[in-house]
Amino acid sequence: MQRSSSKSKITIPSVTKQLHAQKILIEFRPSRLVGALRETVAQIDPSILHAEAINFASQNGMRILQALGVREEEFFAFPAVLEANPRLLGYYRLLLGFSEKAFYTSNSGLLPFRKMEMEGLLDKLTREDLNALCAALNEAADTFLEAAVKESLALDVRDLPVMTLGAYADGAWRNIVGRRSAESVFHAVKNIFLVRKAQVEVSGLKNFVFTNKRGKRIEIFVDSDPDLGVVEDGALKRLCVEIKGGQDVSNIHNRAGEAEKSHQKARALGWRNTWTLIALSGLSSEQLMNLKTESPSTSRWFDVNEVCAERGRSYEEFKGALIELLD
Repeated sequence: MQRSSSKSKITIPSVTKQLHAQKILIEFRPSRLVGALRETVAQIDPSILHAEAINFASQNGMRILQALGVREEEFFAFPAVLEANPRLLGYYRLLLGFSEKAFYTSNSGLLPFRKMEMEGLLDKLTREDLNALCAALNEAADTFLEAAVKESLALDVRDLPVMTLGAYADGAWRNIVGRRSAESVFHAVKNIFLVRKAQVEVSGLKNFVFTNKRGKRIEIFVDSDPDLGVVEDGALKRLCVEIKGGQDVSNIHNRAGEAEKSHQKARALGWRNTWTLIALSGLSSEQLMNLKTESPSTSRWFDVNEVCAERGRSYEEFKGALIELLD
């Protein structure tokens, strides 16, 4: 490999996120992307597909697709295709740009069909409603088709599901980052009191219980809401901590907004102290001030990376504030 003679230090960020994206792509490709659709269609009698195209696809839509060289079943859903491979409902969901959360809801009437995509199951009730499902999907497909840029559609129809999948992969990665950050913060908090030789009652992966110097029973736990909570004597909600592990500076204000919503809810439920851990390194003084404006309910701010690493000025401040509050 050729090495650069430049004296500038060039550092490429970690590729771990893209490895995570590849795993998701590998998971979806055999069941919910265009390759799986083509394999399924190849096993269905063409006369059946032709009859269903006439019944379930609009004439205008078929004319557009035929002119572009796109097969009807790559854009329109047919009962015979979904019967042969129920998981392909995911292909049409991704093609139309819907997340699982937005698509499978009781309001949309699509919740009963979720097991088709997730488990590959088509029971009696969903089978009876399969025609209605295809009609609804194809109405949405027609709406998209009429407004879409036609020149590139032959390529886009294959790439659009992958783009929607990319958004899913990004959200799943943020959840992983958040969970790992919460676990690291919890570990750091445990260590603070273990070093102080606290009287420990429970020391688990998600909760830590000890008796402080005032004889109070302190429980520290990680959860989804709050990310980290501290309860005294089983009732007093002493501390609620929002942990934002994302490193993208351009998205930091969204993370601050999310923390604010959580803290407002926490205060309404009686949590006395509301702290936020977020990536602060490299932020300008103006950005730091904006964070405080965007989350006025945050009473203390700390750098999540330093706390996770258990070193640095922000970690020492976090440690001191925690000991003062609880011990």
